[in-house]
Amino acid sequence: MRTVTVAVLAILVGCTDDDATQLGDVKVVDDGGTRAFASACLDADFLDCNGEDTTLVLNHEGIGTPMPFEGFLFPLHQCEAPLVDPITEFDITDGRLHARMFLPPRFELDRLAEEIVELSSSDASTDSVTVSWERGDSPMRWDVEYTCDMGGGGAVGEDIDDGDGRLVLFAKQLVDRLPEDRRGDTTCVFTVKLSRVQRGKMDDDFPATLATGIQQRSFGARVVP
Repeated sequence: MRTVTVAVLAILVGCTDDDATQLGDVKVVDDGGTRAFASACLDADFLDCNGEDTTLVLNHEGIGTPMPFEGFLFPLHQCEAPLVDPITEFDITDGRLHARMFLPPRFELDRLAEEIVELSSSDASTDSVTVSWERGDSPMRWDVEYTCDMGGGGAVGEDIDDGDGRLVLFAKQLVDRLPEDRRGDTTCVFTVKLSRVQRGKMDDDFPATLATGIQQRSFGARVVP
């Protein structure tokens, strides 16, 4: 089961602004495989999801998958389910209220997820990695999860122009996402997540602010001193 880091939960869950690339508090994610990953943070506080007593189900292509309220530090409703057809509707419901969403078009990176490119923090302003994909017109963003000698976490990245079909990411952009006490003479491994985002629709009384369908691909980068 996927985990949600403090930084990403605090900034991306329960958002209320109109930024088209916000990932939302109710979402379905396709990472290019055969499974869909769904989550719902109900009545979100700054660092908490609520609704423990609410029963949610993800419906897709006639298959209903329960979404238990679970998680170690930051529990929320979540599940993974068979991804039968990535172009048909997903419905998260408590049996009365619904959050419905579609996924944006799939895309593939020219770099394998298991590949890890090495960058130098001493040349952070010039050392970079480039990834490309087939151009599209979806709202798009990148974010990171990281692991360093002193622990790990997650951080919000920046918007991307899907129409470019290309991202040049400098080591400095990664280092700047680290807490200050983890910058400098330490090695950190980053998982860079690129997300295409498509907004869904929710019933007015559904206890959340934003539903999205997300196509997400990732690659690795190691930043060394």
